[in-house]
Amino acid sequence: MAASISSARSSETSSKWKLLLAIGIPTVIGASALWYFYSKRGKPGEAHGSKSSKKVVKSEQSSRGDGSNPAKKPLGRSTSSERSDEEKKTPRERAQTLKNKGNKKFAEGKYEEAINFYTEALNVCPPEAKEDIATFYQNRAACYEHQSSWKLVRDDCDKALELNPKYAKALQRRAKALEHQGDLRTALEDMTAVCVLDMFSNQGAVMQADRILRALGDERARVLLQDRNHSLPSHAVVRASLRSIPSLLDAELLESMLSLQLARDERYQEVEGQAGQDVEAFSDNRRFHASLLRAHFRALSGAHEEALADLDVIISSPDASSHVRAVALSERAMVDADKADADLIEALNIDPNCVEALHQKAALKMAESNWEEANTLLEQVLRIRPDWEMIHFERALCQSRMNDPEALDKCVKEHPDCIDGMMLCAQTMAEGQQWHEAERLFQSCLKLEPDNAAILVQRGMLKLQEGQDLPGAISLMEDAMEVDPLCLLAYETLGTIEVQRGNLTRALELFERATKLAVSHAEMSSLCSLAEAARAQKNVIDRWGIQPPSQAAFF
Repeated sequence: MAASISSARSSETSSKWKLLLAIGIPTVIGASALWYFYSKRGKPGEAHGSKSSKKVVKSEQSSRGDGSNPAKKPLGRSTSSERSDEEKKTPRERAQTLKNKGNKKFAEGKYEEAINFYTEALNVCPPEAKEDIATFYQNRAACYEHQSSWKLVRDDCDKALELNPKYAKALQRRAKALEHQGDLRTALEDMTAVCVLDMFSNQGAVMQADRILRALGDERARVLLQDRNHSLPSHAVVRASLRSIPSLLDAELLESMLSLQLARDERYQEVEGQAGQDVEAFSDNRRFHASLLRAHFRALSGAHEEALADLDVIISSPDASSHVRAVALSERAMVDADKADADLIEALNIDPNCVEALHQKAALKMAESNWEEANTLLEQVLRIRPDWEMIHFERALCQSRMNDPEALDKCVKEHPDCIDGMMLCAQTMAEGQQWHEAERLFQSCLKLEPDNAAILVQRGMLKLQEGQDLPGAISLMEDAMEVDPLCLLAYETLGTIEVQRGNLTRALELFERATKLAVSHAEMSSLCSLAEAARAQKNVIDRWGIQPPSQAAFF
């Protein structure tokens, strides 16, 4: 199901935007490097507006693009001495004085009065003082931000940026206005420029950019998934998903159910249709088993609503066996994460020996690094299903984390033909920087499944980890796409590498091809975020000539 696909593809996640713009590709290959960002204070005298101490909501006023202020209030009386001093000042000095008064009112939360001072500064400032004028517009925009007048914020930031195109504060403030107005793509471009200009030292800017990117990726994912045709992933992914739910290909039912025979023979495109016929043909528990198989293949192809409908029927039917209902609950836990905890509890209440539910609980414990509890659950699975080879490897991994360093090596010797287990061991070796042993295991995996393109991708990432062999890594990624044109991981990983190399057009092509293969919202949202981040970076380079910080090495 959805979780099985993610596992089979070894998909990465986390902050895609920072991955593309700041740290290259370590996140893709399991490295744990993180950027730590520190807030950077603004220049003295400029309004910030990063936090609203008092949020006064007012109706938007007419645009003051020409510096006029039809609703201007008196700025206060001045003594004859003060007037004499003012008369001695140049227009630019008077404008600065007005700006300083505006800053004081802003700090006091008197935004309307601050607006008046900034507007007056715009009126008296000579046109050749472009940077000063840009500052006045940006400061006035900060006041409008506190009033939630987003159109006026955007208008004033536009004027500031016409005068000073690389004005980071105006870019960041305009991005916030654009975000509120729903223009997420342009907002992301502004924030990309801000972060590059600040060399990623502004934590608030990075967080704002990441928030916009996630929202944009989610928005685009919903659109792309809405009307797309459902299709199965590569054979390697389907095989791995079937191995993760051993009850599906029940040996006792194989001879009487054609849908199971088609799945066993890897005639995957025919399985869903035949399972539907089997649902109609049988009146006993086999119809529920056929419905379970159909749900699995529907979820694999991205038809999640149809899959959930099948599973709901099985779970709610008193005629279905307790075992089939428990497996259906385990399947639903993978399709609908919101119900996962409750479904796994119910599955084990119905059938305490449901190995799929026990395995999922163990996987959750492993994700939390709770190795002892995971080991206990996996041992329980093996008592029920000792022939499930992958469980032996997962238990060995737990034991290796519990101070038994020989456990994985022993498991490799005892189960040399378990492709999933060998892959797990190879990845573990790579994480431990045992490069040669990892490569040896990946080579063994290729002998077991020559059409499994994910192994080539993993070998490519290993080349980057071991010796920063970029040409070798790229060659293996390209081989993976040739071996299996449906290998989403290959397009995604190579696209990320191309971003790091600065080949943004090529990266966008790869990400777009990967979106054609995504079946879950999580996968699609992640890929859309990658694509949008690359697009924003390309547009920033084209518009401003700003290059992101280069990475001398991948690790």
